[in-house]
Amino acid sequence: MDYAWFLDNGWSFNDKDKRIIERWRESGRSGVPTVRTLNHIRWRLMCESNRFTSVESATADWFPEDPDPPDPVDSVSLSPLSIQPHSRFLYTSDNKIFDYRESTAMGIYRLWLDGEIDKIDGLFSYFKSRKINAIRPLFNLNSDYWRDMGRSNSHLEGDVFWGQLVPFIKYAESYGLYTRLCLFGGVEAFVGHELDWRLRSDVVSGNRSVIDKMHAYLDQFVGTTRDLPVLYEIANEPSHIGFGTDSEVILDLGQHCKSLAPDRLMNFGAATNEDSLFYCKNPADFFDEHLPRKGKYDYQISVKRLIEQPCIDQKQMPFISGEWMNLGSDGQTDSTATAFASTAMLRVKRAIPSFHAHCLLKCDVPDLTTDACLMAWNLGLDLIPIDFPGQGINGHWSVSPFDESIFPPSEEETDSHQGPMRIYGLDGPAGYIGISIREPAGYDLRGDERPIETIHLERWGDWQTRIVKAGPR
Repeated sequence: MDYAWFLDNGWSFNDKDKRIIERWRESGRSGVPTVRTLNHIRWRLMCESNRFTSVESATADWFPEDPDPPDPVDSVSLSPLSIQPHSRFLYTSDNKIFDYRESTAMGIYRLWLDGEIDKIDGLFSYFKSRKINAIRPLFNLNSDYWRDMGRSNSHLEGDVFWGQLVPFIKYAESYGLYTRLCLFGGVEAFVGHELDWRLRSDVVSGNRSVIDKMHAYLDQFVGTTRDLPVLYEIANEPSHIGFGTDSEVILDLGQHCKSLAPDRLMNFGAATNEDSLFYCKNPADFFDEHLPRKGKYDYQISVKRLIEQPCIDQKQMPFISGEWMNLGSDGQTDSTATAFASTAMLRVKRAIPSFHAHCLLKCDVPDLTTDACLMAWNLGLDLIPIDFPGQGINGHWSVSPFDESIFPPSEEETDSHQGPMRIYGLDGPAGYIGISIREPAGYDLRGDERPIETIHLERWGDWQTRIVKAGPR
């Protein structure tokens, strides 16, 4: 019997489980734990009793110590970020590379407008403790979806909306957070009716009255916020919210935004088509794309596809990964190995990460499952230097530290999978650093001529992923 088997099988319900469930609810969770969660605690009590002598100790990590909440200080001041020619990074005012780590915070402006500062403090304190230094809220969320969630906002609220923009951004700044302002999270407030989300039709192009309202709104929004530490995004997934597939309207709004705030970074939006580079053009300063979520192999196939990706590999401007991986509870995957692999691969591809989780649509503080994903997500960034020099190479190339015999005969047949799905890394004067994805649990990765050092191995269930390092050739 091993841990992986026990997670899926475990044993039937017993009296001790009642105390586990009580602890679950005492920690503020609703309902009951999943069977796998119960089995995880049962395993601790049965097989790791030297470390976990009671239900209380086995469930202690459900009650993490809250980090000391930082006191917002009005004197905190973030310098505007910039880009440099032929560079994939963002820079501070002293020309140092900035390790930008963004989190979804789509509906947070509603919390601010409603005066729920305690919730915002809790989330901002959490972000600060977890190395997040930028947030992405959406504005003009005026559809049924956001109203039903209790997180709608609209410029039609008048002074309530406009008068709180600067205080909100400055409050985020006091926690060390840049704010990437998505100006158009929806278009309902401008077109005057709910969109049919089944059709996702173009309700903006050619509609002069609506376009004029949008430009007037942009004038006021950017004019109000352009002196603050902000980045601008014109629209969230434009083709999904009524702007059409290839939207000249978005390009015009971007030109307008850049003319109003030439010293602030701006991107158009995500085309949500992995092969589309339509919004990768001037005057945008960086490119954002919501890459496809490929569920095969617990979303590690999505990580593999980053190796050869037109949007990432373009040389025109920095690339940020938007909502391409929904991690944690209620998301696509709660695998820490996938979270770890995603940022490690982004790092070696010199792309900028953004953490996306379902709970952050409403801006709830992540639960332990989502937090574990964020911790692994950060670890992938921490262990690979942001400016590690070298050229990208696939693991099976002759110039890599690995022999092609370590790769399985087929990536389609999991039963015959005897090695990593792929290894990709950077090789140069400083040596080699790479990410090996979807190895079988317990796999022993070996190199050929150069000795291989495992920097970190992250295991989840039957699979694992790791960062490896080798010296110069």
